[in-house]
Amino acid sequence: MSKEPFPLHERGVDDAGFGRIRSKGDVALFGGHTIQAMKDRFGITKTRPLADFLPTLTIAAKNLATEMTNHNVHQDDLRGEADITSEHIQNNQSVRSMLGQRGIQPERLPPEEDIKKLERRVKSDEKSWRNSLENYRGRTVRGNNMRATCKESLQVQINVGRGSKKAAEEVPNE
Repeated sequence: MSKEPFPLHERGVDDAGFGRIRSKGDVALFGGHTIQAMKDRFGITKTRPLADFLPTLTIAAKNLATEMTNHNVHQDDLRGEADITSEHIQNNQSVRSMLGQRGIQPERLPPEEDIKKLERRVKSDEKSWRNSLENYRGRTVRGNNMRATCKESLQVQINVGRGSKKAAEEVPNE
């Protein structure tokens, strides 16, 4: 339960209890599968967090259930691990039910690319891009009867790569 409007320890829940609440909510969301069972299903080592591989939809579902719990804990002045756990399980079951109505089962969604690998690749791409920018800084790029500085050219390449031909045509001439 990430962005809490109040500390759970003031509601009679210690750090270990907080972990148990989250874990039981996850089991409810994943249709009875534990976090370790989901890691095994995805081929994730015990030391890596499941969240690093979860699809965006699953993360959003977990966040929705958590925010519902936070809201109801505050609104209903819930206290103690048992009451908060019950609330969190109910909210995860409700979110799971809603997803199920749309034919979605969180435990059957394929894992996403490892977030750590993705971060490394983005960092590498940024470094490569910076090096390319340094190599072309101040040069003029010509193509399709348009002239642009390197920075503008890179933006054109990005826009054209995304299918925005109009953006490429709108680059001003020097």
